[in-house]
Amino acid sequence: MGNLLVELSNGTNWLQSDSQNFNGYGIPNYVPPYEFEKHILAIFIGNSEAKETWNLGGWISQKIRLGVGPNQSGESVANRRLWLHRTQLIIFQPLATTYTLEIGFPRWFKKADLTIWEYWGPQADSTENAIGVIQGNLIRIENKINTLLQQHPP
Repeated sequence: MGNLLVELSNGTNWLQSDSQNFNGYGIPNYVPPYEFEKHILAIFIGNSEAKETWNLGGWISQKIRLGVGPNQSGESVANRRLWLHRTQLIIFQPLATTYTLEIGFPRWFKKADLTIWEYWGPQADSTENAIGVIQGNLIRIENKINTLLQQHPP
């Protein structure tokens, strides 16, 4: 697989899939009550009571149901750190058609604002694009050979 080609800067390619506000000391982990289909996300965690020295916003885990074993809620296959007051791009490996998320917050948080967007825009793979170019070139070469053979039969 080559490089992923996407249009991240186009705001119409993003769909806000969740927005939550949490209050109270010791905010529990949050699991959105639905499954995600897209493997490109943008996540923002804010905290209006955060000190200037706070950088950590939390953690995110991608969970996939394996269909075997005791943990039917899904096994964590990817974990990432989330920064505070920054919209972060998260690209998960497309290992399954759907997956769930679990988001944890630092134990000292008394407040957190969470927003999740999914990327629904066009996606291409640079390898697929290169194959398409090669196929076009092959057709052009075959046509030239056929033309030459018609002009100069063997």
